[in-house]
Amino acid sequence: PVMLLIAPQRTARRSKKVIGASNRYEFSGDGIVIESSQAGANGNSRADYSYLDRVYEDKRNFYFYLTKRQACILRKADLAEGDAAALRALLKEHLPPKKYIVRCK
Repeated sequence: PVMLLIAPQRTARRSKKVIGASNRYEFSGDGIVIESSQAGANGNSRADYSYLDRVYEDKRNFYFYLTKRQACILRKADLAEGDAAALRALLKEHLPPKKYIVRCK
């Protein structure tokens, strides 16, 4: 599995409530496990790949769209060497081609 730890930076700029919050994403053949932690509130959830509306990839980021207007952005610069390729392989394996779109122009 590919495991990632992400702090929601964009949201943190808008709301003091999420400062210090972090999300850990684990991608595996079984789906995505999301662990959220924030002062006084922790939670876990599991999602199947079919839950994703679509995923875009460009030179710098992966964009995970949960709906047509809501996305989580994963910066490739935050990943360990080889994790982007491993994540790409998992996504290609578990998403139909129309849901995984690569735009590396």
